[in-house]
Amino acid sequence: MHKGKMHGCADVCPKGAGKNCKCETAELDGEKVAFREGALRRQLGLRADQKLTKAQMDRMKKVEVGKEFSLMGKKHKMTKLMKQRVSFGRTLMGKSKPRAGTKGAPSKTRKGGKDFETNKRDVDFHEGGRDVRKGRRPY
Repeated sequence: MHKGKMHGCADVCPKGAGKNCKCETAELDGEKVAFREGALRRQLGLRADQKLTKAQMDRMKKVEVGKEFSLMGKKHKMTKLMKQRVSFGRTLMGKSKPRAGTKGAPSKTRKGGKDFETNKRDVDFHEGGRDVRKGRRPY
């Protein structure tokens, strides 16, 4: 994708598609971008019901243009277009959330809070950056 140039449906769909247009739109950095769903899957020779995981996309993103890689038992050669599609697809997948029980993960017991964070109500248990127990336990 080119910076500054907006990609619309006319750039993505074949001419004469009209009402049969199968493009989707996404907003990236305040700019609307049109794309055809499943283009990377078709290029890799996968079925429509086969989904690519974030880990697979990250592995493909590290492959240099011109190098071979294997995915789901098939060998492929990374092309410039495939590299762009992998990068775009990974961007649309978004960031992953931390696993439950790790620092910064959403709390299950305190809605809206995070695991292992010091709250204002716990101040008497966390003095000077240390866990201080005074008579009763906070949790």
